[in-house]
Amino acid sequence: MGDRPQDEEPQELLGPAPGGPVLSVVRTGTSVGGWAKETTLEVRKPRHAGAAAVDLLPTGPLPRSVRIVRAGTKELVLTLYPDRPLLLGRGPQCNAVIPSAAISREHARLWMREDGYWVIRDLGSRNGSYLLRGPRAGESEPPGGGVPALIVRDTPLASGDVVILAEGECRLLMESAAVDSSEPSLSTQSAAARSLEEAVRICARHRLAVFLIGPSGSGKTHVARFIHEAARMPGQFILVNCGRLPLDPVPLQSELLGHLRGAFTGAVADRVGKFHAADGGTLFLDEVEHLPPAAQDFLIDLLDGSGSFAPLGAPATRRWAPPNVRIIAASKEPLAQSRLRADLCHRLAAADVVALPTLEQRRDDIPGLVEDFLRQYGRQQAVRLEVEPDAVEMLRRLPWPGQVRELETVVKVTAAREHARLPEGKYGEGTVVITVAALQTHLEHRQMVFGTSRPAPSPPPATPTVPLESPPPRPPKGARHLVAEDVRAALERHGGNKAHAARDLRISVNTLKTKMRLFGLLAD
Repeated sequence: MGDRPQDEEPQELLGPAPGGPVLSVVRTGTSVGGWAKETTLEVRKPRHAGAAAVDLLPTGPLPRSVRIVRAGTKELVLTLYPDRPLLLGRGPQCNAVIPSAAISREHARLWMREDGYWVIRDLGSRNGSYLLRGPRAGESEPPGGGVPALIVRDTPLASGDVVILAEGECRLLMESAAVDSSEPSLSTQSAAARSLEEAVRICARHRLAVFLIGPSGSGKTHVARFIHEAARMPGQFILVNCGRLPLDPVPLQSELLGHLRGAFTGAVADRVGKFHAADGGTLFLDEVEHLPPAAQDFLIDLLDGSGSFAPLGAPATRRWAPPNVRIIAASKEPLAQSRLRADLCHRLAAADVVALPTLEQRRDDIPGLVEDFLRQYGRQQAVRLEVEPDAVEMLRRLPWPGQVRELETVVKVTAAREHARLPEGKYGEGTVVITVAALQTHLEHRQMVFGTSRPAPSPPPATPTVPLESPPPRPPKGARHLVAEDVRAALERHGGNKAHAARDLRISVNTLKTKMRLFGLLAD
């Protein structure tokens, strides 16, 4: 929440009022090594509601990233994803924390609106937000003489625009580049992860459709974003959660292809559909196995080229060219086990297939993943983070039924809890240390939520570890059908731990010992 009373109604959008009071504002000029250099900029506060309004619809290209600049601090570049609103402020709940007393706890919000524009909203901040519009196409000077205008309602943005927070305390530079100069990366210490990295880099070099299959939480969305960013696609990465698509044809077509104003009751503004929003980029169909029947029929027509890409309400005389979209689909189960139409399954399977390993198969990657998660949190929250070596080892040995997503949640929630222990106004100072005790506390809280006990960590291996293979199918019948290879494999999977091996084989420990003696695996 901002510092302005919430019952205060926003006025009309105000622009720079000639002759208004001048504020001395810090503006960032050229940067050296990513560190801000201060210059001066004048911002004139409007005197009255009759001031000129800012042009609401920008004419430049859509931004794909935002560079957050504050004098004396390292610049932060964040890629803009349509499915990820960006909350800015000094409070620890924000996606990008700006530790300054001039910035409100929740100062501004940046998100993609239904009409396809990135929009900035001031959340009632104490010191305001201002827009400095970038030059239009073919023009060397920005509109309004280069004087920032106060933002008091939702304002669309384009590449080249600058949002000034708190009268110059911080600036948001809207940029057309998707990411900063660093290459996207995966943690690849294990053989399974190195194989995955090679597969996705091959996908980044071609333009074929891709199908990702792996258990829930294994990082399919992350891999899809990795492919999109590594391929340097000029368009957006658009995510569609197939399980949440509307069942009725009209809202379904509006979601996927968009609509024009007045196309149906409630269509009060134009809307850009997912397919057109992904033009020149990637359309990621997550949980494709849950596509509703109407969406399956609709998607088949689009993939076959027999369907129209026109938004609802479009004139019949206009022909809508199909958008140039690369499709990446993902499922956590084989398509034969889903309720998808057979012809749709064949079309989805006609792609470059990438199978994602489980976290059990890539335990050696856990330290690198923990470091990545803490780095992400630290950059966004403007805080230094460290983790105890014993804490990393504990995380490496714990079972993770929720895969990479569960590990990320545990690490980031623990980091946020420890970060919140800092006094108010000290979020950017000192170092937050993630300890074994802090992790155990959070894990106990999760156990209370789930209502089940968490399995004990696996014992440290006596010999160097090798990449774990997927466990073979368990015996379909009772203990009498177990053979020596079944018992030997179970013991190897659990490092010789008889209790764990017996649980894996669904027999008692005494029965396991009897079988071991029978097969010569246990000395009398």
